[in-house]
Amino acid sequence: RRAAVAAPERAYSWAKKKEQFLMKTAAKKTGIWSFGVDFQLGRGQAQPYDGSELSEITALWGMPLKDIAAGHSHAMAVTKSGDVWAWGSSIPEALGLTMEVSKGPEHVSVAGHLHVIGASLGRYHSVLLAKGGETPRENRVYCMGSHDMGQCGVGEVREKPEWEEARKVMGEQGAYQEVVRVGPIPGEVEELKGTVALASGLDHNLAIVDTEEKGRVAYAWGAGTEGQLGVGHGEEDTMFGPDRVLSPVEIDIPPLAAVAAGYDSSAAIDKEGRLYTWGCGDNGQLGHGEAHEEPQLVPKAVAALEGKRVISVAVGGGHMVAVTSDCDVYSWGLAEDNRLGLKVVNDIPGYQEVRMTRGHEELEDHIKPDRCVTLPSLVDGLQGRRIVRVFAGVGHTMCLSETGQLWAFGSASRNRLGITGDSHVVPVPAFVR
Repeated sequence: RRAAVAAPERAYSWAKKKEQFLMKTAAKKTGIWSFGVDFQLGRGQAQPYDGSELSEITALWGMPLKDIAAGHSHAMAVTKSGDVWAWGSSIPEALGLTMEVSKGPEHVSVAGHLHVIGASLGRYHSVLLAKGGETPRENRVYCMGSHDMGQCGVGEVREKPEWEEARKVMGEQGAYQEVVRVGPIPGEVEELKGTVALASGLDHNLAIVDTEEKGRVAYAWGAGTEGQLGVGHGEEDTMFGPDRVLSPVEIDIPPLAAVAAGYDSSAAIDKEGRLYTWGCGDNGQLGHGEAHEEPQLVPKAVAALEGKRVISVAVGGGHMVAVTSDCDVYSWGLAEDNRLGLKVVNDIPGYQEVRMTRGHEELEDHIKPDRCVTLPSLVDGLQGRRIVRVFAGVGHTMCLSETGQLWAFGSASRNRLGITGDSHVVPVPAFVR
């Protein structure tokens, strides 16, 4: 969850999660460049590294790259020949390697029999999109890593002797947690034949599948308590979504063009450019004009952007950001660390100060309120920059222009923005040189 980004010359594709950024360039020889901290930088350091300076991942230089992906604390690159390279730290199965930490890119030989064309990564799992024939409807999806919340989408594994369970890994807060490991890896998710797009959150996934009968259909699987799967109520509690979904379930939503997944919320763009959001909305990050603890269990159109054609959306940590066909960028949700890139937030429509008690109302007076913007707000600082793609991390946002320029704002801690200086916050969009 640290950092990595990259691009000399003109950038045309990139990936990020948390504080990690990667970018490939459109030079004659493609390459990946990174900045941030720790092993996700892929530079081969013996110790976790502070990479405040933009630097090349030399092990991949010159490879013809097709896709790059960043997870919670690991990363992958996919070449045009269908090979996969992984680095960073996670459980070995999520990396597709025999180690928990890879200081630099390592070839994922377990996927060598596949012609991989894309990847999407979560906390302890990885999802690979592989070519299965001459048309997209023959594409296949394979998962590897943790399946404790159903992230790998392969159903119940407790009766499958070839799958190993009870692997103990150290949690973020120092407590051990149980992780079900995928074993044989990668495991195919048979329901997802024909997948054309993937998105992974912390412990859940979304896919768009091109079917002959229904056209483009959306599926979700993995953790769902906060409604991030968009499949409705759980079996035991009418307020929350299902605790976990072990196999892909169809989402009731119009045919989609794109999906995005964050920590515990999700978003999608339909073929007409209409934006839908669902999941956790406690910071107003769903853009529906309210912030409350009750999750949105099914997709809901963002009415404030009705009439605008959305072409890119990103889900971050308590916030979202989207760009329209007019190259206008909108942000909403939690405003802390200036992750929304707005000069002033307390006098714009949809502003709220929110105290999240999480069921402990007696503590309300002792909780510092969060500043939230519950409706999409135009980011004035990006007007005229011709932004075409947006990306969001835990406390920051990055935007890519049609000419390959990169703009960033929000938290600059742990070097996640690649902008040198003493400030821990970049309040308005700044050019990443």
